[in-house]
Amino acid sequence: MPYSTPSDMLQRYDARLIGDLVSDNGVQVAAGDLPTNAVLLSVLEDASAAIDAAVYVGNRYTPTQMSALSTTAAAFVRRLACDLGLIYLKRRRGRFDPEKDGALLTEINSTLDALRDGKDLLLMNGAPSTAGTMELVQPHLVRVPARQTIRNRTQNYYPDSPNDANRSRLLDSSVVRLGRNAEAAAVGQFVDSTTGVPVHCGRRARRLLCPRAVRRGAV
Repeated sequence: MPYSTPSDMLQRYDARLIGDLVSDNGVQVAAGDLPTNAVLLSVLEDASAAIDAAVYVGNRYTPTQMSALSTTAAAFVRRLACDLGLIYLKRRRGRFDPEKDGALLTEINSTLDALRDGKDLLLMNGAPSTAGTMELVQPHLVRVPARQTIRNRTQNYYPDSPNDANRSRLLDSSVVRLGRNAEAAAVGQFVDSTTGVPVHCGRRARRLLCPRAVRRGAV
């Protein structure tokens, strides 16, 4: 349903001007015939559609809300529809003057942009508008799988790699730093003192964790 009617248009603009703009034969349409004039009704529908295209962006407003505007907000929208309807009528007749009518068109577009962006708000009857309210979204932790980089593919050479599964065990005090287990020492491993399971690490890790043992040839 259009936001403004021919009667609203005639309350805001001279009936003679509107009668000239809707006429296609050079004869001014009488004021009494304007409320049912098809051209005037059509441009008012077009103007209302342009307003809908702005206010429905991002679900700032719903059709139910637009039909429940406060008295002042409804008057604001009616005026906007009439102004835009006048621009459409002048363009239809080829009488749009950028110098004279450009300021009005700029004002209309600025208002539509403000409604679209939530800078201008339309009040509802009995309920505040939430069109300009920002929605806060809490960030969520995203687990990124390990990439197959050189550091990840050579974990024994980089014991301090953040993705090295043995890192925590190499640095944990429960790992026996000297190769007391002969079998484990022979293959270059440390032994977990809790489980007795050999923990494999490369030569560089052995140098970092027990350099004296390396010099003595114990590891």
